[in-house]
Amino acid sequence: MKRLDRSRAVAFFWAAILDIIVIGVLIILHERDTALKALLDRITGHHWVTKSLMTCVLFPGLAFLFYRALGRRPAHKSEGLAFWAAALSTITALFFLGTIAFFVLEYFT
Repeated sequence: MKRLDRSRAVAFFWAAILDIIVIGVLIILHERDTALKALLDRITGHHWVTKSLMTCVLFPGLAFLFYRALGRRPAHKSEGLAFWAAALSTITALFFLGTIAFFVLEYFT
């Protein structure tokens, strides 16, 4: 893979990982804090729509920033797609399991 393509892939993976973290934290926080959920509801009418719009803005913005930052340095072979795919999958799985655990705990308390 060319250096430019590798830098772009790494930038997209970083953007996706941070986007998942931000939205995952928001999901958990708004379930604990009704004021935050009400704020998200007021912005667009529903908290899920607000988080979706945040993702639509956050991911491309972060991807652009990371790509600009990574374009100034060479991407190394250690920054392979397999590593980034595993990192992205792990972050997604952790937030999925965290969300499920939260709802299970809420059900039993």
